Amino acid sequence: MRTKTFLGVLLTSVVVVVSLSVAEAQPPPLPGTPLAGGSFPIVNLFDGATLLPAPVTPGDVVLREVPPVPPPDPLDRTKWSDVVRFFNGVDASGALQGYAVLVSDGETGVGNIGVRYMSLSFQNVLTNFDLPDSLNANSSFVLEGIGSPPQQIAADPTPWQVPGLLYKVHSDINEIEPTPPPKQPGAVVAGQGPANLVVVMGENSAVCDIAMANCPVVVTGIPLFPGNNTVFEADGVTFSDTINFNAAGMITLTQSDNAPGAGEEELPLVVLDEGTSMTLFVPDAPEVPEPTSIFLAAVGLIGLLVYGGCGSRWQSRFF
Repeated sequence: MRTKTFLGVLLTSVVVVVSLSVAEAQPPPLPGTPLAGGSFPIVNLFDGATLLPAPVTPGDVVLREVPPVPPPDPLDRTKWSDVVRFFNGVDASGALQGYAVLVSDGETGVGNIGVRYMSLSFQNVLTNFDLPDSLNANSSFVLEGIGSPPQQIAADPTPWQVPGLLYKVHSDINEIEPTPPPKQPGAVVAGQGPANLVVVMGENSAVCDIAMANCPVVVTGIPLFPGNNTVFEADGVTFSDTINFNAAGMITLTQSDNAPGAGEEELPLVVLDEGTSMTLFVPDAPEVPEPTSIFLAAVGLIGLLVYGGCGSRWQSRFF
């Protein structure tokens, strides 16, 4: 009887160990997979940072050049074309938000893939962290384009499919290397820290929009090319904000459209340079009711209370 009991316990222990091993062996979801599931429209990814429709599984996707024979070491960056880095950060409203940063290659492959994320909320709460200049443990390698070597067909964009969401990665596979553009205000100075900067700068309050007081300032700690740059509304034409960058890495909102709009959509400001990227999101401050509106609402509430009280007395008198 004791032998049977011992064998039963032993078999149960083996089953538990095997079950735990199987559970531990399960691979993580693919990078960029929505954490809460669901289905979303196609997301196009371009150089710099892209705001995603939901929080996602962190990780990296490496697009590799057409491989020679034999295949190269997957960690050889000279054979990388682009890297997409998926991660989550707290946005200006305090909610968890998914982001993707597309890092493209240069003449010698992909260089620094480090990312610094900084988010200043409407309450002046700063959240910041760095993604190191190394791949996430949850990484996937895909070929840039479609087809099979050696007859691979160049294609742009390269699809990256995860459950519930299709990404289209717009890489440089069909592009001719352009002449480097002049240094634009806000460009990251290479070699002074993470090469890719993502900043979310909430306007803090409607006072910033109306009186240009209490406007946000973010000190990135990364040297930037100085000067003023412009943020546009979603139509790409209407002015929204003027942003000042200084050489020490300070970003300041210096001019606004004077129209607080409860987080109205604006185009991110993306400044690309050789091997670096800076993406700035400037959501509008939460809309504050006008004093006249507050007064009228108060009068209406008082009238409702008075009417309600009189009505009750009238009913009790006649019924």
